Amino acid sequence: MSVEDERRQQDRLNIFGGLIALALIGELYALTIAFVFYKIPTENTSNISQITGAVLLQVGIIIGWFFRTSQEAKKQADTISTMAVTAAKAQEKLAPLPTSDKTIPLAAGEQVSVKADPP
Repeated sequence: MSVEDERRQQDRLNIFGGLIALALIGELYALTIAFVFYKIPTENTSNISQITGAVLLQVGIIIGWFFRTSQEAKKQADTISTMAVTAAKAQEKLAPLPTSDKTIPLAAGEQVSVKADPP
């Protein structure tokens, strides 16, 4: 998948998420209007409160996801990219230190224990 295709797909997701958030905010607005202008029977009060709480939760989740995900993902991708470039530059500059000790190369994840020679 090319960068342009990924960008288009992300734009579609952003638009879709925005539409869902707007729909939920509209639903919350309609519930608020209903609370103000219509008398709710006492036997339905708990049901309406549960519906309102569910809508508020959904609005919070979607708005939180919409703003946090895109910004944090971009920041994380930029940080990883910067760290990879820095590590590559550092690796190029590194040279083995001159030493008379023998070195043993280890594979990634391999463990070693070192014991001191008795005096």
